[in-house]
Amino acid sequence: MANIAIIGSGNVGANTAFFVAEKNIGSVLMFDLQEGLAAGKALDMMEAAPVRGYQHVIAAGSHLTEAMDSQVAIVTAGSVREPGMKREDLYSKNAAVIDEIAPEFRDFAGTVVVATEPVDPMTMRFTT
Repeated sequence: MANIAIIGSGNVGANTAFFVAEKNIGSVLMFDLQEGLAAGKALDMMEAAPVRGYQHVIAAGSHLTEAMDSQVAIVTAGSVREPGMKREDLYSKNAAVIDEIAPEFRDFAGTVVVATEPVDPMTMRFTT
């Protein structure tokens, strides 16, 4: 059982996993739609574990149901804002991502942190 599930293994998700490992906060289970991305990043970080002194495991999950035993789920999945892109355009792009993820967490007993931009409407969308 991972203490922290991270949904989205891009820059924000991978950096979050890295900082959790560096601070020895707890074990991490990473997810991503892009096959092999979460597993590759988790493996890269775990290869540094003996040198960096990590006390917990960073691993990749294959389905979001594996995250249900976590204490915290951090949602970082979605596109990044491109130069000249309006906030509304990013919202339209990332709303579909949140709509796909949110139903998986209807019965989640832990804390969910939404970090997908734009954060405020994505959080509202996630909870409704």
